[in-house]
Amino acid sequence: MDGVIGIIFNDKGQVLLQKRRDIPVWSLPGGGINKSESPEKAVVREVYEETGIKSKVIRQIAEYSFKSGKKNYFFECKQIGGNLQTSNESSKVDFFSTEKLPKPYDPLVPQLINDALKQQKTIIKKQLKTLTFKNMIYYFVAHPLVAFKYVLKLKKAKEVSKAP
Repeated sequence: MDGVIGIIFNDKGQVLLQKRRDIPVWSLPGGGINKSESPEKAVVREVYEETGIKSKVIRQIAEYSFKSGKKNYFFECKQIGGNLQTSNESSKVDFFSTEKLPKPYDPLVPQLINDALKQQKTIIKKQLKTLTFKNMIYYFVAHPLVAFKYVLKLKKAKEVSKAP
C-alpha cells in the first residue's frame, strides 16, 4: 500500500513531530492511503488522526519510491485549526527546532526536512532506503529496544507483502 507523509512548520520555523506508539521514535505524521482516497486527502486525514492538527496541503514536495515498489507522497501542509493531541498511534506530539530534533527519531526525518526546506519548484522523485547501515548501528547501540521493534516491524511487513 502506498503512503503519505506530511510536514508542517509553525510560524517559528519549527517542525511538527509525533512520537509513535508502535516504534517509540519521533517521526513526521503519515500513513497509508485508503482505497478510494487521493494522496492529498490521505495526508490531511493522517496528520489530523495522529496529531490533532487540522491542515490543508500547500504543495507536494516529493514522491519517494522503495525497492518493494511502494511509494510515499510527501506534502507540506499548513495548520488551519485543531490542537496538539495524542492518539492511539502517537504518545507525544509537539513542534521542534529543525536544529535540535528530539531523540530517538526516525532515520529519514533529517532527509525529509532537508527536502522540504529546499523549496524546489519541481517534485523531487527518488528512491529511499528504509534503513541504512549507519542508522542501524546507531539504533542498536543507542536504542536497542527501538531497533529490535523496528526490525520486527520490517519482518512483519515483508511477510504481509508476500501474502496472496
